[in-house]
Amino acid sequence: QRLDWLNRTRCQVDRCSLISCPIGEISSRPDYYFQQSALKQAKQLFPDYKEISIGSSTN
Repeated sequence: QRLDWLNRTRCQVDRCSLISCPIGEISSRPDYYFQQSALKQAKQLFPDYKEISIGSSTN
């Protein structure tokens, strides 16, 4: 969601559209805490998501 928001609100550095692009309504700026709470809800809806850790990953 954060990357989607970033891509929808930016244009390439060396060019700019002469016609504005519709980016759709962005209700809130997604951040870590927003996604963390959304993941908790998704785990209830989709049991396979229970394997996803909310904390930092240890690669």
